[in-house]
Amino acid sequence: MYERLSDRARDEPHENETYDIYQFFADDPDGRAVEFQTFRHPTDDI
Repeated sequence: MYERLSDRARDEPHENETYDIYQFFADDPDGRAVEFQTFRHPTDDI
């Protein structure tokens, strides 16, 4: 997703060690922040 939204990204994807996620933020067309993340640890099935 970062490659598709890099022109709207606020920062480059990075690891957030506090939450054990990989994330970046981008601006939507109205200027609101949208967070993209993936968990770097096992999660329960839904």
